[in-house]
Amino acid sequence: MLSQVCTITGLETHTVQNWVKRKFVSPPVDKKYSQRQFCRIVTMNMLKDVLPLPSITSLLFYINGAPDGGSDGLIDDSELYFYFNDVLLKTGDDLSAIDDKIKRALARYAEPRAGGKARLSSALKIMVTAYIAGEQKKKALLYIKEIGN
Repeated sequence: MLSQVCTITGLETHTVQNWVKRKFVSPPVDKKYSQRQFCRIVTMNMLKDVLPLPSITSLLFYINGAPDGGSDGLIDDSELYFYFNDVLLKTGDDLSAIDDKIKRALARYAEPRAGGKARLSSALKIMVTAYIAGEQKKKALLYIKEIGN
């Protein structure tokens, strides 16, 4: 339900509704969001403070295709979310071996067509780097607050 999605993500209802209206997320069925839709919303939310929304949606369309679940995607949104978090957990703040960590995370990924794994790897690298950059930005802002007091 929309209220549950908003409670868990911290997003405003109008934000989620706007994303659906703009076709960044497929519409709920009987007012209920699927795991796939929820994972897409959470992924977008994790990246929205550091990447412009059009860049996020372009990146998701690049690997997942249309949010309506068509067969043009390389991976389900929920699988992407789990890969994203897996690489984030293994990376921490250290991006030095990100390519290796992505390669290990995707070891069992079966690409639906040639080049799929390379595209997914590139997208994960962008997503993880952007998320970590956002976290570092938050830390920097906290440090600025500390010296300002």
